[in-house]
Amino acid sequence: MKKNIEEKIISIKHQINQIKYNSKINPKAKIQVKDKLFSNVHTSFGNFQRKFSKEEIHVRLGLVNSKITILPYD
Repeated sequence: MKKNIEEKIISIKHQINQIKYNSKINPKAKIQVKDKLFSNVHTSFGNFQRKFSKEEIHVRLGLVNSKITILPYD
């Protein structure tokens, strides 16, 4: 029983660390794609994830309203 409780404590600590990490995501963070963003690429900003189904050229990716969005390239 003690081992089971210790495992639960470790699991909960891990969840707390994940929440702390995800809350530190800078909402102004961007990914700038200089050349090509290939199809089937997975991106993530913390817990926010997106898989791109088609190629994109010269784009930026950023979080807009809690969604990874394609933005104009600067």
